[in-house]
Formats: sequence, structure tokens, C-alpha cells
Amino acid sequence: MKITFLGGAREVGRSAIQIQTDTTLTLDYGFKQYKKTTLPDKYPLNAFSNNETRNIILSHAHLDHSGALPLLKNKTRVFMTPPTKPLVETILKDSIKLENTLFNKNNIKKTLQNTIQTKYNKKTQLSKNTSFTFLNAGHILGSAQTLIQTENKKILYTGDFKTTPMLLTTSAKPEKTDILIIESTYAQKDHPERKELEKKFCAEVRETIEKGGVALIPSFAIGRTQEMLTLLNLYNITPFIAGMGLKINETYKKYSNYLPNPSLFIKALKKTIPVNKKNFPKSLEPGAVITTAGMLEGGPILKYLTRVNPNSKIFINGFQAEDTNGRMLLEQGKITLNNHVIEVKTPFTYYDFSAHAGKTELLDYVKQANPEKIFCVHGSEENCTTLAENLKNQGFNATAPQTGETFTL
Repeated sequence: MKITFLGGAREVGRSAIQIQTDTTLTLDYGFKQYKKTTLPDKYPLNAFSNNETRNIILSHAHLDHSGALPLLKNKTRVFMTPPTKPLVETILKDSIKLENTLFNKNNIKKTLQNTIQTKYNKKTQLSKNTSFTFLNAGHILGSAQTLIQTENKKILYTGDFKTTPMLLTTSAKPEKTDILIIESTYAQKDHPERKELEKKFCAEVRETIEKGGVALIPSFAIGRTQEMLTLLNLYNITPFIAGMGLKINETYKKYSNYLPNPSLFIKALKKTIPVNKKNFPKSLEPGAVITTAGMLEGGPILKYLTRVNPNSKIFINGFQAEDTNGRMLLEQGKITLNNHVIEVKTPFTYYDFSAHAGKTELLDYVKQANPEKIFCVHGSEENCTTLAENLKNQGFNATAPQTGETFTL
């Protein structure tokens, strides 16, 4: 068996891991979304070579895991959970508008035609000696861990996962495995207790509104937008919703049977106000606005930033990658708008509403999975190497591979 890390090793973005058994499969196929990323570093290493992969197993819809799918050859089968397919379609089509991509709508159409929708906990045979099963990952709607069974080894790929429940997800559960490929995004940080965080967040949102301001909540279209609108409804705050999250909301509604409490989301969704050209001025009045993009890279959030009144506040609530406006705002109080760096006068605050496992979650997960070999991926170089070292200190055989590295097992 050979495992080759084509991307996403000691980095966040372009996740792609090729596994060769009696067949060849690749776990995820994403791209990097950052401004300073240039070709070929934007895509998996084999994206422009004679890629013979015939099976892609997709963990979830986010672009750092799915964004390079349209570059694949026509005969490549792409396995994903049923809710993931419409999410991928929406986010890939949107990426053409925002990113300097090397594919078009026809490439996306062919990718979707080669999709095989696969349910959780259902064994899928890829070849005589290789099969896989999707397990809940607790990250976003349809997100999956992948458990691969070969002739004599089990491989578990976590993808992005979380072992504590959120409003719209259930906890990911580890499986006993021989080889573990685990994300390292928050290897050095634990997340705050969720209920207290939610309470504090909603109190500050309400305070902003009562002072006559707009609570601007930039959110990822998939996952965070839906979590935020559900949370605000629990505290009797009716938000405006702007951007791509509106379309994603419809997918969440259609596949609400995958949510732990469908009625909680459906009830909250009914009380939201979609933003359009006609009511946009109304959304600038005191209230809450949930809008894309979560890292302030495009989307209606940029329109709001230059129009809200001085009593308003920006509520950053998720991971902000390097070289994004969100990171620049947190570190410098500035963003890039129309190719000009401007100072943001609206005050901002940060809440750690992460859909990734924190440090303690990661370590506890590994102990339960109890693998013979561990690969730490999907994190900065510091986070991947730190997780590997921490696991070594606990007696595990762990490594933080480099992108391009191959291991024979």
C-alpha cells in the first residue's frame, strides 16, 4: 500500500491524498483560496499531469476539499453523501465568479454527472480487496469521515471533524483503525464552551442593535450561516440573510432529515429575512445581518462595511486564513477593497465558533481510535508538526508529512 500526499500536508487548502491498494483512490480534491497562492501551488500536485485516479472520495463540500474536482478526467467517479452534491454544485459555480479558476460550468457539469451519492454507514466496494464506508464527521451538513478497508488494513480519514455537538450537527465518533489520517487545524488550541459562547455572542449582538447599530455577522455560506440563524432565533433575534447562504439554506431545508433537530432549523429559517435589492436599505437599519463571505473575501459583506452606521459592529466568528481580509482585519484593522488597503472604522470582535476539533478533542479521538500509524494533515506547518510531536510523546507513531511525500506501508 502507498499513500501520497498531493496537497493539504502542513498547509490548509488543496486537500488531496492518494491511496494505492489493488485500486487507486484519492481522498478529497480541493484548492487553496488565498490571494497570494499562485499556480501550481493552488491545486493538488497531480492536477495538471496524467492523473490516473478513477475514484475520488469527498469528505465534504468546502472548496479546500472539493474545489479542484472539475479538473479531473471525465471517467473519474466521485463519491459523496447525498446532501454534499447540491452543496458542491453551488459552491463550485460560485467559485468561478470569485476565483481565478481553470475550469468552467461545463467542467462542473461533467463532475456532477460522475457523482455517486453514498449514504452514511453503507459499505461501498471499489475493487476486489478495497471498500470504504462514510461515517458522520460533525462538521457541516453531509460531512463524512472515510473508513477504508483493504485486504489487511483499515485506514480512517477524518476530513474536517468535530466530536462535540453543535446546533445542526451531531458528534463525530472515532473507529478503531490501523492507519489514521487526521486534521490538525486547531492542534494547539481548545475551543471555548459552546453554550456560554452562544450566550455571550447573542448578548453582544442584542446590545449592538439596542445602541442603534447593525450587527454584521460575516459567515461561511455552508454551515456557519445556518448555525448562526438558528442560534439567533433561539434568542428571539430576527436576522437578515445576504449572499450565497440563501441558496445553501434551501439545500439544508431539503436535506433537513440529516440534521439532529430538523424542526429547529426550519422554524428559524422561516423567521429570517432574505436580502434583495428592494429591501437592502432596510437591512442597514438597527438589526442583525448574516452575510457571506466568512473571510470577507467578496460577497455582500464588503458592501455593508462601507454603508453601516458608526454604532455597528462586525462579529468575526470563524477561521480566518492567511492572506484574507478577515485575517488582515483581525491583525491590522484593515481590509483590501477594490485593490486599495483601507482602514475599517467599524469596531469588530471575534467569537470562536469553530466546526473543527480542538486540541483536547484531537488527542482524545486518537486515543479511542488507537492506530498503529498516524498522519497529521490539514493545518499550518506548526500545527501539523505540533500534533505529531504531542502524539509521539504519548507513545503513538505519528508524523506530519510534507506535500509530495509518499509512504509505503
